[in-house]
Amino acid sequence: MPSPLDNCIDWPHFTGNFSVMQIVSSVTAMQRIARKWQRAGTRIGFVPTLGYLHAGHLSLVKRARQAVGKTGKVVVSIYVNPTQFGPKEDLAKLIEGVKSLSNIESIRQLHIGVPAETEKRPVVDSSYAVSELIFFDDLAGQKAYQEHPVHKKFAADYAHLWERVIVYDAMTVQ
Repeated sequence: MPSPLDNCIDWPHFTGNFSVMQIVSSVTAMQRIARKWQRAGTRIGFVPTLGYLHAGHLSLVKRARQAVGKTGKVVVSIYVNPTQFGPKEDLAKLIEGVKSLSNIESIRQLHIGVPAETEKRPVVDSSYAVSELIFFDDLAGQKAYQEHPVHKKFAADYAHLWERVIVYDAMTVQ
């Protein structure tokens, strides 16, 4: 999976130096670490962010590095507002969108699923967020589904919620 920084760093020409990143997930832990640095006389630069990392954030990190020098510490807060961004809410929206497809007349059955919490085995693919299993009477029904305004609206309204779509067209074996 690509990093958010792939869009803002010219990796083949990047000559910067990243030190080891330490992830701190509580205010108390960060305060403890900062006090330790302060007692040692270490300069600290702070870059607050909100949401998706972009080139502007990277330029602030570079400025903070210049300000604190090679021996200083640069702290980047990455705050994601759960009311603004949320995988659970996105998943619920996507499932709601898939359910809207049931309004297409040519669909005979629509089954919606998410990865099961089963034992992890090499043959199990749980790299998806939502699956849909749709049954049609015939090829004409499937074609009508593809061209139906509800399907087109679904694709337009919900495409931002998925990275890729894989379709397995199959026919019943007698």
